[in-house]
Amino acid sequence: MCPDRGIRPGPVRVAGLTLVRGRATPAAADRGLPVRDRVLPVLRETVAEALAGLPDAPGETAVVLASRHATWVTAEAVLTAVRGPGARWLDPRAFLHYTPHALVSALSIDRGLDGPSVTFSGASGGVDTFGHGADLLREGACARVLAVAVEWPTALSASAFPEAGEAGVLAVACAVLDPRPGGIQVTWWGSGPAAPDGPGEIAAPSAVAPFDLVRRYRTERLRRWTIRQGRSSVGFVRHPADEEHADA
Repeated sequence: MCPDRGIRPGPVRVAGLTLVRGRATPAAADRGLPVRDRVLPVLRETVAEALAGLPDAPGETAVVLASRHATWVTAEAVLTAVRGPGARWLDPRAFLHYTPHALVSALSIDRGLDGPSVTFSGASGGVDTFGHGADLLREGACARVLAVAVEWPTALSASAFPEAGEAGVLAVACAVLDPRPGGIQVTWWGSGPAAPDGPGEIAAPSAVAPFDLVRRYRTERLRRWTIRQGRSSVGFVRHPADEEHADA
């Protein structure tokens, strides 16, 4: 759900944000265990690239994930089995991958991450990963935040939410937020409008979109930017030491 927070001015001082390009993998909704067999391998590879070269800090790394439709394929697989050969042919392990937070659980187990974890499944999820991650760092709850977005629209979700993206296309994006010098700073997060002195708002229709917009922000060398999604807005400002920084 979207947090009801007021905009807090001033920089959060979250720098050293590493972006990994989102992946697009055309695939039909598999029968059986599509989240385990299709989503998790791409997610693990993307996260591994994001963390490559960074100091190992499993006990101090939080995971904040946004996803509205990545596990709908499990619901469709269950429905297909029930309507077809019958429930006795349904793999009971499918229910382990029924909720979006199962993705966080798998990552935490794989990499031994003991920090806080949260999953946003609402319309503002992609934006909220950056804002909530910044708050965790500000509060000293962790030393680093692994922000992730995963979407895999199905025929059902695409018809209900056209803005989610093309049915059958899996997209994964990842960013690492930590207090190292350089990078992009998250300046504020809240449910109100953009800051008066900001460049305006840019809407992000899917959970993965804000990650691509932040990459574009860095590429365009802008000083300030605001991204809006659902009821939430998040502001970014380029760190002075980031002028020569290249995306991962």
